[in-house]
Amino acid sequence: DECAAGDAEGLSPAQVAARFVARFCHAHVAAAAAGSGDDGAWGGTALEAFSIARAPKAVGLRFRATVSVRGTEQQLEGHGDDAVQCLLAGLSDVVGSAAARDIHDRPRLGAAKGCQHAAFVQVESEGQEAAWGVGLDDDMTTATLQATLMAATNCYRKAI
Repeated sequence: DECAAGDAEGLSPAQVAARFVARFCHAHVAAAAAGSGDDGAWGGTALEAFSIARAPKAVGLRFRATVSVRGTEQQLEGHGDDAVQCLLAGLSDVVGSAAARDIHDRPRLGAAKGCQHAAFVQVESEGQEAAWGVGLDDDMTTATLQATLMAATNCYRKAI
């Protein structure tokens, strides 16, 4: 609904993302997204780098990533049918078993400099409430993975 309202109001993906974070994400996540630096004990959570490849002699994809969770850089590896499943499999040691429930991608509008794709992902972690994440990037896959990382860590934050 937030995306549809943004379309009707003529908002950019970044403006829709800011509205989404304010409405659906925890206060410390919204503060971090706004640039205040106040994201509580979790410190920085970010997708630093990733690679996706077909797994040799196996069905699916192999995913490797460098992420920062709670301000600590970690190397992840996961396997799955798509990039989101792979990231969640790689995060299982950090946030437990989780699955994506809902994914919304909003492509960039126009070719204006600074215009980015927006992705909104809802993740449910085993035995925990579902949580949302948002990602913005020039690349749609990167935006979706950023949103997935934020949603997965938000699930875990709700439990602690």
